[in-house]
Amino acid sequence: MLSALVPAIAESFLKQPAAGDATVAVVETAQSQEPPVEGDCRVGGPVEPEGYKRFANTSIWISSPAQTIWDILVDMPTWADWNDVFKVTFHKGPAVNSTNPSEWFEVHSYFETAWPLMRRTVVWMQLTRFDAVNHKICWNPQGFLGLHGIHCFVLCPSGDGTQVYNYEDQKGPLSGMVRRTMGGPTTDGFNKFNEALRVKCEGGR
Repeated sequence: MLSALVPAIAESFLKQPAAGDATVAVVETAQSQEPPVEGDCRVGGPVEPEGYKRFANTSIWISSPAQTIWDILVDMPTWADWNDVFKVTFHKGPAVNSTNPSEWFEVHSYFETAWPLMRRTVVWMQLTRFDAVNHKICWNPQGFLGLHGIHCFVLCPSGDGTQVYNYEDQKGPLSGMVRRTMGGPTTDGFNKFNEALRVKCEGGR
């Protein structure tokens, strides 16, 4: 996924920091300093940051509270238990905006509609936003010259459920070529992941 890539970080996302737990403290501190989400839940969903173009744009309505979805979504090491598009591997962190590769994470992706040699990818990701109040999480793929991406999930309460936005924006000299070759397959993969998330959140319905 060009996205679409210590103890288990999922537990640190969901618990209060324990004494001496530096990784949790980093995540909690960065979270508290994030500004509120502005306009992400407007009609049409989040817009691209300045200079970026939308690479893959998907959403799904899930009949579950935003907090329920958030708890499942940020438990990333368990993603492979309920979907076959993305598998996440943590090595240490992650810590928000860390430049230390040991505090990044790996996303293993399977885009079944991509060209055969591009269906399976493994990409290092840097966590760039973890906002448990506004239910937004983002990360950037690492190691691509001429390409910069931002992959985000935003959860927006809607009626008796939640609208989930799952999207990626890109910029750089290679962004047009990547969008032409992988934009469609990545969108397909995001949609398949969204449906698996819905089934997981709604208890198999």
